[in-house]
Amino acid sequence: MTLAVWAQTLILAVTAYWILRYTRATEKYTAETVKLRVETVRQSKLSLRPVVLPEFINQDVRGNFRLKNCGNGCAINVQVMPVGTMRFAGGNAVGGFGVIETRFDAIEYLASGETKNVEGSIYSDGQPLGQGVLDDWFHPRLPGGDETIEIRFSDVEGGRYQLRLWIVAEEDFARLPRTVRLGQIEDVAV
Repeated sequence: MTLAVWAQTLILAVTAYWILRYTRATEKYTAETVKLRVETVRQSKLSLRPVVLPEFINQDVRGNFRLKNCGNGCAINVQVMPVGTMRFAGGNAVGGFGVIETRFDAIEYLASGETKNVEGSIYSDGQPLGQGVLDDWFHPRLPGGDETIEIRFSDVEGGRYQLRLWIVAEEDFARLPRTVRLGQIEDVAV
């Protein structure tokens, strides 16, 4: 082989080496860019997600239960699932009511930063009781047992979420209001 052929072979080998290195670096940066894009989309969705949180307010002799959207996105189809108890079933000073359940009206739309009262109706063994002494039986300002409340809501893009909160049992009036513990906002699979 002549010197010219060796020189050409060497130049081709070096060029192939640099092309291979460039290709590997490009593949690595492309993979990183894809990961960054996926994370950016995820963060964008999270930043626009509604965050619906409960508020328990003492107003006059009544305890109000309301929801506030603390997130940046609009919450739609906000529902508080029914809350029930056997606490007033019988032998109680209030009377023997059976299974008491509060059913809440849905909130169609809760804009970012907006707060709305949650209206509920009281049922005893499936029959409406009407307004009265048991209207806010689950409210933390009153003594009572452990209560679990589940809030469900959607975002404008069709994402569905749920939040559970627990009102801790407390019968001692001196230690009221009862402690409220919030769970995480969870995605609900369709």
